[in-house]
Amino acid sequence: MGATARPDAHMAQKPLVTIVTVTLNASNMITRCIESVAHQSYDNIEYIIIDGVSTDGTLEIIKSYGHVISRWISERDEGIFHAMNKGIDLAKGEIISFLNADDYYEPDAVEKLVDMIITNKLGYSYAAMRLHKRNLPNVTLYSKCKNLADALTLQEMPFPHPTLFVRKSVFKRVGRFDTQYRYSADYEFALRLLKANVRGEGVSAVLANYQVGGASSCQKALSECLSIAIRHGKNPIAAANVFLGRTIRRQLSIIIPENIKSYLLQIKNGF
Repeated sequence: MGATARPDAHMAQKPLVTIVTVTLNASNMITRCIESVAHQSYDNIEYIIIDGVSTDGTLEIIKSYGHVISRWISERDEGIFHAMNKGIDLAKGEIISFLNADDYYEPDAVEKLVDMIITNKLGYSYAAMRLHKRNLPNVTLYSKCKNLADALTLQEMPFPHPTLFVRKSVFKRVGRFDTQYRYSADYEFALRLLKANVRGEGVSAVLANYQVGGASSCQKALSECLSIAIRHGKNPIAAANVFLGRTIRRQLSIIIPENIKSYLLQIKNGF
């Protein structure tokens, strides 16, 4: 069931921003996520949590943050992106973003990303993201996407998803997440965003933190990205080559020492 914890805030000078967190049994990490929303410099935020019927104490933590969380629901869903679509339907904000339970914002993230959208009259904005992996140095991930062709070449989510802020009107225009893709529906959504020529720009700052090792990093996500790229016009042979290369690298990563993997990742991302 759900609960409404505080009245909606409406400030004429700032658009209402809806942040959606999807969670399931995340009691060991969700506090940091919620705290990062609570301490944003931007003060017109609607915070919604969509829980998949947690049984580990997550709901007790959620209830303890009634002064931060605008609304929460706890009910069974059909996966991460099905739950995110619920958040879109519930959102009252003009701008929507998604912050998973194991991720967290920098204190000025919302302010900077919203300012980019409003100042430049954009449909979406995004920023750099810091990757965290236990016992390894942090790595910063920047978007390397300029257009649809780049996104198809990358064959993976072109924008760091925790930093992606999108106008609700854009979701109405291009559609919500396609739940036939359980692991990579964000990539498919990004391709539709670019195909529709929605204007977006990046903020040149690290504004979110991502814990490496979630559902999107599994082998099934690579398979989905293969079919998504082909669906949106990429040559099947070229798409298969990218998939094969990533599969080989994934298998090698199992046997490569962690410190070497971290060094290679830094090289890949321009360090």
